[in-house]
Amino acid sequence: MTGHDGSPVYVALLGSTTSSVAEKIPFARQEHAEALTQQWAEDRDRPAVVEVWPRERWQQHGPGVLLAIRQAVPARVRILALGPRAWSPDGRELETWLSRSERWSFAWDFERDRYTNQPGVARVEHRPGSSALTEASARGTDEIAVRTAMAKACVEAQRICGESPYRDLWEAARRR
Repeated sequence: MTGHDGSPVYVALLGSTTSSVAEKIPFARQEHAEALTQQWAEDRDRPAVVEVWPRERWQQHGPGVLLAIRQAVPARVRILALGPRAWSPDGRELETWLSRSERWSFAWDFERDRYTNQPGVARVEHRPGSSALTEASARGTDEIAVRTAMAKACVEAQRICGESPYRDLWEAARRR
C-alpha cells in the first residue's frame, strides 16, 4: 500500500472549496481524486476540488487514518429512492410533499446513507419526537425491486406504527 513513505495525500473536497466544511475523501493518486471531484461536481452541481496535503497534515487535520487513503476511484451507482412515507401512532398516513417522492440519482460508496449496490433495500424507522412518526422508505439500483421493497416497508410501517417508543410524547401533545 502506498502511504507510509511521506508521499502526499490528494484530498477531494466535496460540497465546498473550503476544507473546514467540505467532505474530505483522501487518495494516494491524484488522478483518482480528480476523477471523483469532476464526476461528483457534475452529479451534484456543487463545488469539488482537489488539494494536495502533506501526509502529516492528513494525520493531524483529516480523520488521520492512513488506511482511509483510497487506492482507487470509489464505486458509483445510479439509485432510485422512494419516500419517506409516514404514519402516526393511530395508523393515519400523513401526506407530505415527500410522501410520493421518487428520485433517481447517483450515489458513491462513501455516502453511507445513500449508497447501495443492492437491487432494493427498505427502511422502516420510528422517528423521535412528539410526532412519533413511523417512516418507510426504499432505495436501490432496480426500479421493480425498489418499488417492491417500498410496498413491503409500507405494510411493515403500518403494522408497527402504534408501537412507537415515542407514543407517550405523541399522546401528551394531543392532550394539549
